[in-house]
Amino acid sequence: MIAAAALLAQPGFGSAQSAPSWSTFQESPQHNGVLNVSGPTTRTVANEWTLPSPVNAAAAVDGSGNAYVPDTDGNVYELSASNATAPIRTFAAGGPVYVSPALSADGSVLVVASNSGQVTEFKTSDGSKVWSVNIGGGATGPPVIASNGTVFVANGATVFALAGTDGSTVWKTSTPSGSVTAGLTLSLDGNTVYVPTSANQIVPLAASTGKTNGGGYYTAGKPDSAPAVDSTGTVYVTTGIGGGDIEAFSPSGTSSSPIWTFVTNATQPSRSTPAIANGLAVFGDDDQNVYGVSTTGHTATWVFKTAGPVSGSPAIATGNNMIYIGSQDGNVYALDTNGNQKWAYATGTPILASPALGNDHSLWIGSTSGVVYRFAAVQAPPPPSSTAPPSTTPTPTPTPTTTPTTTPTTLKLHVSGKVTPGKKETFTITTTPNTKVNIHVSFPNGDQIYRHVTSNASGVATYSFKVPASKITRTKHYAAVHIAVGAGATKKQITGKFGIKFAHIDVSAQPRSTKVGKTIQIYVHVGKNVKIQARLISANQHTVTLYGKCGRKGWAQMGFKVPSKLKGKGTTKVRVVARVNSRSPHYTTTTNFTIH
Repeated sequence: MIAAAALLAQPGFGSAQSAPSWSTFQESPQHNGVLNVSGPTTRTVANEWTLPSPVNAAAAVDGSGNAYVPDTDGNVYELSASNATAPIRTFAAGGPVYVSPALSADGSVLVVASNSGQVTEFKTSDGSKVWSVNIGGGATGPPVIASNGTVFVANGATVFALAGTDGSTVWKTSTPSGSVTAGLTLSLDGNTVYVPTSANQIVPLAASTGKTNGGGYYTAGKPDSAPAVDSTGTVYVTTGIGGGDIEAFSPSGTSSSPIWTFVTNATQPSRSTPAIANGLAVFGDDDQNVYGVSTTGHTATWVFKTAGPVSGSPAIATGNNMIYIGSQDGNVYALDTNGNQKWAYATGTPILASPALGNDHSLWIGSTSGVVYRFAAVQAPPPPSSTAPPSTTPTPTPTPTTTPTTTPTTLKLHVSGKVTPGKKETFTITTTPNTKVNIHVSFPNGDQIYRHVTSNASGVATYSFKVPASKITRTKHYAAVHIAVGAGATKKQITGKFGIKFAHIDVSAQPRSTKVGKTIQIYVHVGKNVKIQARLISANQHTVTLYGKCGRKGWAQMGFKVPSKLKGKGTTKVRVVARVNSRSPHYTTTTNFTIH
């Protein structure tokens, strides 16, 4: 074990960059979800990118306004408004990334934790790897970086403190009660790591030693999200007690009971870390509501209704008192501090990720279609100069002309024939010049991509993306493409399709939506006589492992009845991780299904 004093003397930062605006999930290691900037007042999408796989967690945003977006394809992508067509850098995480990355206080390093247990530190200046270690299980939440460079991260059973210099273990601690259920949070003074556990407890660990630092806080239900710490040090946590509730605890830790509790009286749990500002604790609930609860009156000041569960956490821009949050109804919402909707943007696909704010007044959020949106005011072009000298030539009488119409006059689509996963598919659309083109791709397994591009002055628009693996089913290998331009009576549409070849390994679950006790089939394709394994991991951390062997056509089929232990409260997502057992390298791939 490395002594804490040695660690403090050798922080793991590289050359200074600039302080990030939103360093990790919910802005900081305290996860209070607040930034003192003015957020977007309109639903203007200044930029958008399509990543290969669903984005389920919040981005980190550096001081220059670049976002580091986690993707379930196993990478974190650095996106910048200066390059609106592709990521400017890719950080390989060693496994699917379901939690936010974290930037150091000076922005010089990025720490990424993957579902395979790999924790990696990168230099942000050039993307080079500083160190990488495996903690033996998927991270329960985003890594937390202390001011001295120490990285705190947990799997389901153990909390680790890793040295920022080389990733070596400073200490590791098995929680005294229950497994770790969500992300870790650092106290205001940085001396305590708050650990949510399945024993209905927030366990405080000393940041320097990993030893229990006091008796801890006892919650009324299992905490399903990282705690939040406000500017006074008060600790807030949401739970799933029958329905959802929010509880506040004293920063002194002298009492294990909450100072106050607000119960939503709903039947669904709260999985949303609250954002704390302006005397409000704002959080989402699986009952489809966003709650604004008074931190002094301890009652709901307002309730905002969406059309889907709200599992992500809100971001509050205190510069203009705007609240931003996504819903599984596919919308990104902007509210004022009275809970009134100021705008909403329909993405067409569920939002699980939490938003992130930038110093440049931008708002970043990813969707389950893999599209990442950057909302920001778009500057209008400057007006023409009025200082030109007057002409001495008489102005001729203009000939009347017809105003150009934006009604599409033509629509053509060209797609590739068949694409190997990992390679690019490019759509070429021909239509009226300077026209918005809406693109919808439906993969054989039901996953979707939504995107829009604008045709150039010649009427040509292109859209390229890397085709992910595990988008096919046993019997369906063609993705459907739907293109639309115009609206109402002027709307034109065209469809097409492209084939998807086999990847090194593909997995599909059929059906994608099921109930406890129903039979589901897991199909894995590798090659003839190859032994495979499929591990089913529920959102409540229960697992089922299936084993099979591919037949002469390369497919393995494993059917099983969905057990009740995989079902959490409300709709539960289950990840299916398939891997090859009988050859090297051990290829892996993922898909998912839901239990209702």
